[in-house]
Amino acid sequence: MIELLIFDLDGVLIDTDLAHYESLNKALIVYNQLAISLEEHLLHFKGIPTKNKLDKLFGTTSDSVEIKNNIFKT
Repeated sequence: MIELLIFDLDGVLIDTDLAHYESLNKALIVYNQLAISLEEHLLHFKGIPTKNKLDKLFGTTSDSVEIKNNIFKT
């Protein structure tokens, strides 16, 4: 029986910045997009949802919808 379950949704218990950075770059590379630097990620993308990160990277035009959807699914 599970007696305790802990969620760390905001990175207080575990620092997940590097994992998010690496995951985003892997997805960008799969879809032939330029990777971003760790410094850029920490300054501009840290702590925001992935969909918002993709909007910041590609904008919100209809041309970018397909690629953002593909990357988000990755």
